[in-house]
Amino acid sequence: MFNAAIHAGNGESATAACCDNYTTGEHFFATVKAVRPEGVYIDRTGVGSGTISTACWGSGQARAEALSKIRPGDQFEVEVVSWDSRTRTLSLVLPGMKGCTTNRQTVGHHAKPQFRSIPAGTTLLIDFANLIGNITPKADQASYALPLMESVETQLVAVGYKVHFFLERRTLIWVLTNQSNPADKARFQKLCARPEEVTVVCGEKTEADLPILQTAAMLPNAVCVSRDRFRDYSAAFPGIVGSERIRPFTFVRVAGTTHLSIDGITGAIPVKHNASLASASNMATKVPQDSEAPKGSKPTAVTPPVSPQFLHSRETEIRLLSMAARKDPSKYLALADVYSSTDKVEDQKMAAKLYALGMKRAKMLRETRIRDLRRKAQLCFM
Repeated sequence: MFNAAIHAGNGESATAACCDNYTTGEHFFATVKAVRPEGVYIDRTGVGSGTISTACWGSGQARAEALSKIRPGDQFEVEVVSWDSRTRTLSLVLPGMKGCTTNRQTVGHHAKPQFRSIPAGTTLLIDFANLIGNITPKADQASYALPLMESVETQLVAVGYKVHFFLERRTLIWVLTNQSNPADKARFQKLCARPEEVTVVCGEKTEADLPILQTAAMLPNAVCVSRDRFRDYSAAFPGIVGSERIRPFTFVRVAGTTHLSIDGITGAIPVKHNASLASASNMATKVPQDSEAPKGSKPTAVTPPVSPQFLHSRETEIRLLSMAARKDPSKYLALADVYSSTDKVEDQKMAAKLYALGMKRAKMLRETRIRDLRRKAQLCFM
C-alpha cells in the first residue's frame, strides 16, 4: 500500500472530478502538490485542497525514506477523514488506514494531543541555553542558572532519569560574568566542568543543536529537551526531528515560585532560587546599540604589556566585526569571543553583553523569517 503511487501520464489529471462537498469515507484519486514533514499536500483545482497524513507511511526512518520517494505529480487513491467547507480543506488518509490522523488538523477542530510519558531510564539531553533563555523574568536569567541546573539534575535523577546538559561556551561565559557572588560563580563553573554530565560547545558560530542531535542518534533511548524544533537538521536526522524524541518545556510561575514542566514527565520540577542572587540587570548597565561600535579596552598600569602588533590586530578585528554586526547578528557573537579571550573583568562583561545582544537580534531575525515562510505557505494553498 505504501508503494501505491500512480504517476499521471499523457497530461491526465486526477482533479477532473469536481464537487463542492465531501463525505467521510469517500474515495478519490488525488495528485500530490508538495511533500512536507507535516503532511503530503494535494490540490483539487477549484474544489479545495487537502493533506494526506504522513502517519500512513509508518514512522521514523521508514517514513522519511517512503516520503523521499514521493514526487509532485504522483497520484494516490485517498480516503476522506473530514472536510471543512469553510476553508475547503480535506483531511485524508490512504484507503483502509482510518487509524492514521493528519498532522495538520482542520481549522476549528484541533485535536488535544495525547500525553506520552518518557520512561524512567531515558537519557535526557537538555539544551541548557534554550532552557535558561526562556525563564522569566528576563533580567534575572543568569542568576537562575545555578539553581536551575542543580534542581533539574537532582530531581530528574532521583526519579530514574539520566541527565546531560549542553551549553555553548558563550552561555557559560555570560552566566559566570553575571554572578555577583564569587562562591556561586565557582560553584557553577565546577558543575560545568563535569564532562560526563555537561558538554560545553566551543566555536565562534557553533550552537548546541548539532551535538545534541548527534548524541541522540548514538543513544536510541535518548530524548532531547528543547523548544527548538531543529528544522534545519530535518534532512540529516529524519528519525529524530519532528518525532517524540524532542520534547518541549514550559516554565510555570505561581505565587513567586518557578516550576519547570517537561512534556512527557509527570511531575513539575520546582526551581529553588535564592533571592539574594543578583540579576544581570543589577550588574551591567548599558548594552551597546546596533549603531555603536564597542571600543577595545586600553591596558592599565597593572595590565601585562601587550605587543603593538597584537593590540592593532585585535582593535582592527573589533572595529570590522562591529561594522558587520549591524547587518549580521552572528558578528556580535564573534565579537563576544574576541572579548572573552582575555581574563580582564571588563572584557568578560563586554563579552556577556555582546552575547545577549547577538542572541536577541538573531531571535528577531529568526521570528521574522518564520513569519515570512508562514505567509508564503498560506499563499501557496489559497
